[in-house]
Amino acid sequence: MLLAGSTAVIFAACVVCLAIAECQSNPLTNNLLAMQVPFTACITSLLRVAVVLVGACLHFKPKTQAVFMFILPVLGAYFHIRSSPYLISWMNYIWGGLWCGLVYTSALLLALNQYEPEEPWDYEVPDPVPIYRANMTLGVLYGIFPAMLLGGILSFVVHRWQQRPLKTLQEAQHLASGGRLQLDAAEALKAVYRFRSPEEVELLARCVRRFDPVTDLPLQEAIALCGLVVQAGAARFHGNPSILLLQAAYMIHVIKDTRAARTQLQLASSNLPGVIERYNIFKALEELKSIRETGDRGLDLMAYVEFQRNFRACVKAHKAALLAQRAFWRSVMRDNLKLSDMLVAFRAMEATEQTAILVYKRVLDRYPQGNGKLLKIWGRFQEWVLHDPVRASRSYAEAVKRGLGDTMLNLLGGGEGVDGNAAAQDSTHKVDEKVDGIVIIDAAGAILLVNKAANRMFGYAKGELEGKNVSMLMPQPFSGRHNTYLNNYVKTGEAKILDSERHLVALSKDRTIFPITLVVHCLSGTGKESIFMGVIRPSESTDPTATRVWATTNGIILCSDARFADWFGMSPQDIVGRPVSTFGQNPEKLEKWLLECAAASASEDAKGTEQAGIGAALTHKHLPALEVNINVSYGGTATERILVSKG
Repeated sequence: MLLAGSTAVIFAACVVCLAIAECQSNPLTNNLLAMQVPFTACITSLLRVAVVLVGACLHFKPKTQAVFMFILPVLGAYFHIRSSPYLISWMNYIWGGLWCGLVYTSALLLALNQYEPEEPWDYEVPDPVPIYRANMTLGVLYGIFPAMLLGGILSFVVHRWQQRPLKTLQEAQHLASGGRLQLDAAEALKAVYRFRSPEEVELLARCVRRFDPVTDLPLQEAIALCGLVVQAGAARFHGNPSILLLQAAYMIHVIKDTRAARTQLQLASSNLPGVIERYNIFKALEELKSIRETGDRGLDLMAYVEFQRNFRACVKAHKAALLAQRAFWRSVMRDNLKLSDMLVAFRAMEATEQTAILVYKRVLDRYPQGNGKLLKIWGRFQEWVLHDPVRASRSYAEAVKRGLGDTMLNLLGGGEGVDGNAAAQDSTHKVDEKVDGIVIIDAAGAILLVNKAANRMFGYAKGELEGKNVSMLMPQPFSGRHNTYLNNYVKTGEAKILDSERHLVALSKDRTIFPITLVVHCLSGTGKESIFMGVIRPSESTDPTATRVWATTNGIILCSDARFADWFGMSPQDIVGRPVSTFGQNPEKLEKWLLECAAASASEDAKGTEQAGIGAALTHKHLPALEVNINVSYGGTATERILVSKG
């Protein structure tokens, strides 16, 4: 018995904890069973657990069990209809009906167990007990659905009655918008409506769940009314942790103000919150942390789904406007033209244009930071529907600035923006944006976007590189000729380094040359509208028994890896700028071999190949000469080769 009781207590505690954990802070959630108030979730869950435990544990005392089985559903129905715990209104009506149905059946069970007709003394008279039980069973069968319907109607009426204060708040909002009422002070907000409890504030704040049927976004008037409800509730219950949490949820999910939300959470933490409230504060802070961590990478999953829905709404409205234009011009081009038909088509065209403009405005207001994909189709709408090429060009320019991050992320995920050979595709799929540098430029060589890894790799602060020419990241002679390469590509369309891995050298902010591996892709556009992305990785050797030196075709060292300086007892300053041949005991032999390598590098086919090695004794700064085997591979471009010597 003790074990069973302990198990029941643990079961009840687990159910309550899960109910609290599943509470949704997002007032705009689509979760059908979402509840925002943890206390309500606890009471509802405890009542359900109690019904289950009574039904399972009191079967040996049917009359006592019937009494409890009647009392608990009555309490559940009363509490549920009174509190309307679910964020989605019609779910409250359904559950109110279910609870009332349970009250009805439990009432019949109570009647069945508390009263039974006496058996007759005359055996010829039918036994009334089976008849009574059969009638009770039929009562359940025929009465359960009317009882559930009555409960749903009752829940609907009570919920509507609870929403009555919204009319008062709406009137105050209209007076404030007309300048006849000031709602800036806390006393004025308190006077608008005196809330009875924080739960009533949460219930009325659900007014934000009025969505535009086209964009599926909350209406602006609903957002404003919800803001007034939350402000008035905060003025009425100043410092209440539950209200502060409600304010934080409104700021995070509705108006997207994470800084103000963090302030509200800090206030809630300092106002002696309870255990459940501390847990919700922790959840909200973790949510803010995840928003901040994913802010540089783009959208999280839910935001991505929401964006796709908004984007489809824009495309749908855009398409409807174009179809209305086509219908109008087709009506004009008929042989028999009626003025009435033309007016109908013209009004339909105007109506669809205005609807599309409204949809675009609402969605663009949803993303005030700008989104390239949205701005691009907005520019097309301005150009092809509104016939405003000036504004369209501005939208296109803003799309180039704002939208490349999305294109880059699509590319990293293996989107359709990458063309080229399989090796280049494989290289792109392996990009790690946290480690690999990514630089995006236009056809003029101007840097449009740089990720954190590239800034860190080249030693620049955030924002220093945007707008500068990409040649500043290259040493001579590459920097002097890079714009010529771009101009040739714009004029001829002939690509020489796209979609292939190249071993090059780069120039950091402190004028240090270091080796890199570069893969360049054309993201979009042709000619002067081309956009390029370069994926840059530091060139690292995986062979611990070898060291590498990067040199020009005439043998002058540009840079080396750290292992070379360590092996030969020299600092990088002693190495850079020296001819490779000066390190050999026999410089003439080594120089002759390097000249042969340089001559072989003139062919485009030499890229990625390796010249036959040569044995040589290289001078150590402090120790005797070292016998090594030197191999040369070719990096750089077709016109500017780099010799990568490995020994």
